[in-house]
Amino acid sequence: MKSSAEITINRDRETVFKYTIENVPEWSSVVVSDELIKNVDNYGPGTTYKVLTKDRGTEMVFDGLVLTNEQPSKHRSIMRGDYFDMDVTYHFEEQEGGTQVRQEAVISPKGLLRIIFFFVGWMMTRGSCRAAQNELNHLKAHLET
Repeated sequence: MKSSAEITINRDRETVFKYTIENVPEWSSVVVSDELIKNVDNYGPGTTYKVLTKDRGTEMVFDGLVLTNEQPSKHRSIMRGDYFDMDVTYHFEEQEGGTQVRQEAVISPKGLLRIIFFFVGWMMTRGSCRAAQNELNHLKAHLET
């Protein structure tokens, strides 16, 4: 399942990039904690971390690995969980009046969830896009206040 969302934030690209990558629990509505395990070259490829999320009362833990860190334009990580994996890429583009942030995510279900996604994935994609947009709205609110 794929989802994407984008937003323009009235701040410079370097600030938006750094805050987005390094302060996820502060701006995210679902990430409770983000523990850095191994920092390679300032959040570069090979950096590992552990993420605790909570959504609608359900907690999940993901093991994260940074795949790409092209400051201040692109950051990509994969997060592996018990029920699904997420491959998330953020793109940061300078625009007049701020920075456009685009998030692209690919969610790969595991086990029984794979079958469920096969039959109702089209409905879940819409919800996933709304959730991604909600997260970017939170990011914008934190950076513009």
